[in-house]
Amino acid sequence: MRKILIVTDSMGLPRNHPEVTWYEDTYAYLLSQEYQVLQLSLGGARISDLYRQMEYYMQFKPDIILLHCGIVDGAPRAYKWGEEKLFENYKCAKRMRDFLSKTITTRKLRRWRKCVWTAKQSFEGYCYSFNGYESQVYAIGITPPCEAIEEINSGITENVNEYNSILKNVFKERYIKIDDIPADCIMSDYYHLNARGHKWMYKRIKKYLRDEN
Repeated sequence: MRKILIVTDSMGLPRNHPEVTWYEDTYAYLLSQEYQVLQLSLGGARISDLYRQMEYYMQFKPDIILLHCGIVDGAPRAYKWGEEKLFENYKCAKRMRDFLSKTITTRKLRRWRKCVWTAKQSFEGYCYSFNGYESQVYAIGITPPCEAIEEINSGITENVNEYNSILKNVFKERYIKIDDIPADCIMSDYYHLNARGHKWMYKRIKKYLRDEN
């Protein structure tokens, strides 16, 4: 039985909000019925956070690696990653954050500052690092934003397109395009997969694996 290592942020995990998705609904579970699957999933993880865990998980000796991340890295933010860590650790900094978010609003700060948690050049570098493993490495595209989330987080569509372009350029024919994922496959938070979405993703992954193997 071939081995698959799934490397993902919360996109590959079951959830209990905003809607419920059980583990048995996830594409990881569906793939585990046909492959030996090991899953590295960290909610809220950047690509760098996932890569730092790889030395442990590569002892699994996977035939295939599925990389599914990017929205945490490239979504427009009001604050930089280091600033968020500062807010977490110092009460006075957190009070300043709360004050700014209330007086200016987080939405305006995102639009003005245009911060991301992983710069495009760094994201590309980590993609090449993942692609350097001897396993067959596939990268799943970032879910395309809908109009509703663009209204909430201005600029996210442009960022997702740019980060998806990086994934496509690095992984080439092993870039799993999901631009055509139906709207009813996405939860009401506009990001995560519902049960229908996981089944759709499973079928899309299988198509790419069949085409190559």
